[in-house]
Amino acid sequence: MKFNLIKYFRRNEDKISFYFIVCLFAVFAFLLIFVNSKGNILGKSFGDVYSYLIAALRFSGVSIDGYQQVNNLAPFIPFLTSLLFRLGFVGSSSIFFITGVFYFLGGVFFYKLLRLRFNNLYSIFGAVLYGSCTVNLIWQATAIVDIPAVALSIIAIYSIMMAVDKNQKYFYIAFPVFVLAFLSKYSAALILPIMILYYILRVFSWQKFKIYKKNTLIGLILGIICFIPYILYLAIYKIDFSLYYQLNSIFTIHKYPLGTVNDLGFYFVNLFSCLNHIEILGLFLYMVFIIGCILVLYRTRRILKVTYNQQCIKFLNRFVPLSIIYKLLLIEIILLFGIFLTAGRIPIVISEVLLFLIVYVMSVLSNKVLGKFNKIPHKPKYRFYNYDIIMFTWSYAYLIMLSAHFVKSTSYFSSMAPGFIGLVVFSIYLIFKTDKLRDKSLDLKENKRQDYNIKVSTIASLVLICIFILSSFYCISVDRQDNFQTDGDEIVDFIKNNITHFDNLSLQQENGSSSNYSYYQNDIMYINYLQPIKYFCKF
Repeated sequence: MKFNLIKYFRRNEDKISFYFIVCLFAVFAFLLIFVNSKGNILGKSFGDVYSYLIAALRFSGVSIDGYQQVNNLAPFIPFLTSLLFRLGFVGSSSIFFITGVFYFLGGVFFYKLLRLRFNNLYSIFGAVLYGSCTVNLIWQATAIVDIPAVALSIIAIYSIMMAVDKNQKYFYIAFPVFVLAFLSKYSAALILPIMILYYILRVFSWQKFKIYKKNTLIGLILGIICFIPYILYLAIYKIDFSLYYQLNSIFTIHKYPLGTVNDLGFYFVNLFSCLNHIEILGLFLYMVFIIGCILVLYRTRRILKVTYNQQCIKFLNRFVPLSIIYKLLLIEIILLFGIFLTAGRIPIVISEVLLFLIVYVMSVLSNKVLGKFNKIPHKPKYRFYNYDIIMFTWSYAYLIMLSAHFVKSTSYFSSMAPGFIGLVVFSIYLIFKTDKLRDKSLDLKENKRQDYNIKVSTIASLVLICIFILSSFYCISVDRQDNFQTDGDEIVDFIKNNITHFDNLSLQQENGSSSNYSYYQNDIMYINYLQPIKYFCKF
């Protein structure tokens, strides 16, 4: 019997797809760690890395002064890095390895997250898009803690969805992993309301909550237990609750210098470069997203048109005419996008609270309308609204938070990348589900047997996957050498070889970071900005 490769792939596509993603991201992670470890890339753009390396010294037991400058950093990634320091792997390669591992986990679990909504091909495409984002490949495995925090956020969102929809044991993972994401970077706190939103949208009644309350409570307790070491860390090192000060600066209105304008359009203008290093591919993804938005509006209009003859729906224990529901939805949509204009003008916490309240009310109304629509015979069912609205909220909530800050960077896009990529995949899905493309296929043997038919959408998806994989290898190969680290190494070498007394020596740094960090084999020199050089130690 002739071996049928197509039939084999179709029978084992789940297993093959998962192994493919695991192998692909393992290769990407290895290459990123290798390339970054071999080159001097820690230039001015990566100045924050020094601070996290200094924080790792504290956990590794090195006794030097000046740690107060890194008290406000989230401790989880420095702690993991310190474990490698203690094993003798002293250097930036340790933190490259840690963040490279999280790059791998983020890619694999993003595939699994997409798999809850889409088929294997769309999920692979989405995972490849996430992995090939310039903001991920350039900053990935380069010790920027946005990446580990985002990876853990992906796992937390995946776990809460699995817990609510399939297996409540995932509550035991969801909340502890959220705590780790929060301790990787404090801005990951925004993931918690997203998790709560999905929970209350799915567990929408007291009777249903009774089914979930036991495992939910156990998950919360496990999360609290994971948070206790952080409290001990603050107490042992006599650190003020640094999150309080960060939140105080985040949740207050910034007073910018006279004439300074907060650029709310920064992330829209730089979206192409964030999505892919090759500008035309970034533009392609942006256009796909725009087309997807248009198709969403078209489908929404069709759903409202079909359900218009339904007289009323039950809302807040009373029957409300659909005409009023439609007007409320229109108001909610206007308010939803109006919230973005408040970024930086009112405290961010107020903007985010308003956003989640509006999304919740809009989702309740939309689910009511969709409930009517899904009961209409011979109409396509739409059962993934809650998933799609979570992806939108994930992206939009971070967009508002990041846009409210005067200081902006393309690297911060990584926080909203999973949600946005999820929307791009949804857009591709809608495009391929249009009437002209849905059933169009190629008969490879012209015998009209379904076994040999391949849809045009499948071929197009495979081509796009290959293109973005190749673009990822190209992005990894981009030269990121920076003389900043080399110059710093030469300065430290000169000081070590020519100066014996550091007490009265001051050093002016070019960059605005509070500290510089250089290490040579097992020697570590810690230089304070505009302060006497007096801290030198050995492991």
